Amino acid sequence: MQDSGNFIITQSTLAGESTKNFNKISLIGIITTQQKYPQYVNFSSILPISIKELNKYMICLCEQIIEIKRRNINIELISLKTLNIFPPSQECCYYFFFKESDESQNFFEQILKLLNQFGYNDSIFSKAKDIQDIVYILFRLYDDQLNDKPNSEIKRIFQNVDNCRGFGSELLNIDVLESKEKRNVLYQSNDMQSSVFQISKPDFINCEDESIVIKIAQKKEQQHQREIEILESFCEDIHYKYYGYFRFEILTMTFFKFYKQTFSQFQQRIRQFISENPNDNKLIQQVIKRAYISIIQQLNLIHKKHQIIHRDLKPQNIMIDSAQDLKQLEDYLEIKCVIIDFDCSIQMDGNEFYQSQSYGGGTSHYVPPESCYSGSSKYTESYDIYQVGVIFLETIFQIDDKIFKEGFWNHINKFQKAKSFLNLSDNLLYILTLMISQDPIERPSLKYILQALQIEL
Repeated sequence: MQDSGNFIITQSTLAGESTKNFNKISLIGIITTQQKYPQYVNFSSILPISIKELNKYMICLCEQIIEIKRRNINIELISLKTLNIFPPSQECCYYFFFKESDESQNFFEQILKLLNQFGYNDSIFSKAKDIQDIVYILFRLYDDQLNDKPNSEIKRIFQNVDNCRGFGSELLNIDVLESKEKRNVLYQSNDMQSSVFQISKPDFINCEDESIVIKIAQKKEQQHQREIEILESFCEDIHYKYYGYFRFEILTMTFFKFYKQTFSQFQQRIRQFISENPNDNKLIQQVIKRAYISIIQQLNLIHKKHQIIHRDLKPQNIMIDSAQDLKQLEDYLEIKCVIIDFDCSIQMDGNEFYQSQSYGGGTSHYVPPESCYSGSSKYTESYDIYQVGVIFLETIFQIDDKIFKEGFWNHINKFQKAKSFLNLSDNLLYILTLMISQDPIERPSLKYILQALQIEL
């Protein structure tokens, strides 16, 4: 067992992966027997409460247990004695803390016993076949408008992202913040299935920041499981501050550090510095190369140590982490680039190439040409190398619409002859342009790219 220092987690073997290394379970509310934080209290200490409030607590309990059961996590026997919550504040959270245990139990039967202890009529749940059925019944008890709705209709209602997000956020008491531009959504996917918000740090997140980020995304069970396992496996290695997750119906809510700047904003700042100092780019060149090195080092760690291919690398998925405000060009010398958003990621099995069983990866002109090949279904490290190559080149070149439309690989010769914003050596420019080769085999390795950057720094 281990404490991450960021959130209450435990180590456990993932379902179906008994031969792999132990990974951290970052589900909100799982605590180890050695854990001193948080200062939870027994649920009975806040009783009595209204029936409406009790229904919400029980809905949250069932949602947590469904995910605990899915992840094969062992906890103490569920009873009124072992139910613990965070000390109630003015704004209430409805999730529970569960101590890790070697005990096995029938979750369905234990929840029914607990509901009986709280005075629910046994007949109400007589037709329930599993915990999900109990959730639907509790929804009916909570909301009169659902009273005559069958399970299939309630399920359909909560397959609506807005409905699900609203109720799920209420259970966790999520306080969404507005930015200076009066926007509270930092990112939203085109299909509206994924949104990122800046929020006030909830009490259950153990970090010093006053605000963090929550990503709320609609995910199928297999996709949800895959991304969470990837996040749990390596985040500390790449300085990606991941604080845990909560699963509510179709939505996965994940909590991360709020980074004030993306690599896209970094690119804009670099162009601004260049325009302001057209004859003095020595420091700019140093800043850019250090940023490139930071990205390559992280990507190499993800590939070699964790056997993960990201597949959706773009400036918006690389954050700039700095301990100081980024105002002057010199401030950017000590930044760390942090790769985020592993929705499209896949994991290779040992040294074997991963046979894709997930949805396609990549965004617009960052997608390498092999993804369009008929019958192509294998992914290698070169997939990410192409995407990083595009990011690198668009940082130091003026890119016209024709290149974006036709694909970077179709203009590799043009890049090799063009003049960049920086005074790059012919060798380094050649290596950077090889990263966008149409043939994946011709793309240089991350080790080779890193050596070339370090030589010129």
